[in-house]
Amino acid sequence: MMLDPLALTQALVAQKSINPPGDEAPIAQYLKGILEPAGFSCQVVTLGENRASLVARFGAGNKPALCLTGHMDTVPLGQAPWSRDPFGGQVEGDRLYGRGTSDMKGGLAVMVCSVVEAIKRHPQLELVLVITSDEEVGCQGAKLLWEQGHLDQKVGAILVCEPTGNLPDLGHKGSLWLEAICRGVTAHGSTPELGVNAVYLAAQKILVAKDLDLGPERHELYGRPTLNVGSFKGGLNINSVPDKASFTLDIRTLPSMSHQAVKDWVQQALGPEVELRWIIDAEAVEVDPKDPWIEECLGLLQARNQEPVPQRGGVYVTDASVLWRAYDRPPVMVLGPGDFSEAHKTDESCSVSKLYEAQEIYLEILERWARR
Repeated sequence: MMLDPLALTQALVAQKSINPPGDEAPIAQYLKGILEPAGFSCQVVTLGENRASLVARFGAGNKPALCLTGHMDTVPLGQAPWSRDPFGGQVEGDRLYGRGTSDMKGGLAVMVCSVVEAIKRHPQLELVLVITSDEEVGCQGAKLLWEQGHLDQKVGAILVCEPTGNLPDLGHKGSLWLEAICRGVTAHGSTPELGVNAVYLAAQKILVAKDLDLGPERHELYGRPTLNVGSFKGGLNINSVPDKASFTLDIRTLPSMSHQAVKDWVQQALGPEVELRWIIDAEAVEVDPKDPWIEECLGLLQARNQEPVPQRGGVYVTDASVLWRAYDRPPVMVLGPGDFSEAHKTDESCSVSKLYEAQEIYLEILERWARR
């Protein structure tokens, strides 16, 4: 009898893993308790207090493995009240509600259910599951796994189970987050002429950033690069001239763009009075649509849908930004049951029917991998 992806999604949603603080360790142990008895060799890697990732391997190791990956952490609930219990896993019609249902405990549940069934049918499979902590804040869990040498297996392809509505994304953009810091001179609020207001300087530089042109290049899968000012901080109290203000930049990059070069260009545009600091540096993942594995997967999806599958890339960032480089740039496909439009929303939900559809798709992908 196959594991039920709906029931497993509900069990994962019930375990809070909001990042920060994360608290993914109980989920890692819970999934280990499913995978290890099924035949996987499991390693729980500690990230910090009550934080851990899980690497699970199956096979003799004499052929390249298929890597399946997903993360356990979720974003916070937000300020708006939820109309349903965010950890209750309530089902209404075809919708399953709760934080992480789409991003991405649904995909994680389908992944685990699928591989447990697949190794029964195809014991010759070579698999590695990389189940990470701290993905939502810069893919830190995946980076730690790489730095500590846990991503040392030969991998032939990567299936990322992030939310795509069961339509494939071939790689994705990069993400460069920068903090821009402006400094001034403090003074009493009644004598602003004696100080230098850092908020005014930051406001001027935000307008410069707003008009920055990242160039005309357009990628056939990923579109154009983008820049957004995401947050602003300035001043400590009303009756003082602020001597420090900062804002953050979220730059989504193309595979051809060097993040160091982009940072240097932004620094030049903002001027020497602005200090730029790295926050997140996750480079783009580029995939060749003509790769044999990609073509095979697109073919099976087209046969299922009985219509052409659009070739597209993701505008988001996933742990593949780390894993792709750690595993020497194999083909990457992002494919999961969640709805990207539901990610990070109040009253987040996913389609129950897409959970089961994703399980059928994953089992077919795994069957074809076993034939290699």
